[in-house]
Amino acid sequence: MNINDELITKAYEFVKKAHNVYLNGHKQAYFPVLVGMPPFAVSDNGGHNPDAVLIAIYKLHKENNDAKYNDGFQDGLLSLIERLSTVQSLLVIYTYLNYQLEYEDKGIATFTVDKDLIVNKLKEKMDSFKDNKEMYDCYINILGKLKEKYNV
Repeated sequence: MNINDELITKAYEFVKKAHNVYLNGHKQAYFPVLVGMPPFAVSDNGGHNPDAVLIAIYKLHKENNDAKYNDGFQDGLLSLIERLSTVQSLLVIYTYLNYQLEYEDKGIATFTVDKDLIVNKLKEKMDSFKDNKEMYDCYINILGKLKEKYNV
């Protein structure tokens, strides 16, 4: 990933704010940062940059691995799955999950997520989209890629 320092700094500040809210008991605090809802969009050329957000989470976790940034990130992913309604939002989940599992697979992850829990939640949510061919096909494609790459 080649991301400029300005984006990472912006993401770092947003994640810190979300994490403080998370620590006060709001399990879905990471949702706006992960999806890039204004004013939490970490953007370059108009699009949200999940890579910068994940780098910021890793950086903060490395600075203080007792602060539960890993839990906030995982709960954020679960919140994304709960609110899933579009192909675009599914692709955002895939982006985060793919990078996280790639880091874990390469042994460079500073924390892990419960990938079985996350994939099972995705599978449960998939059933609600059987009548939406575009969404269902995207699910099948993404789950197939995750299974092929990471055996989940």
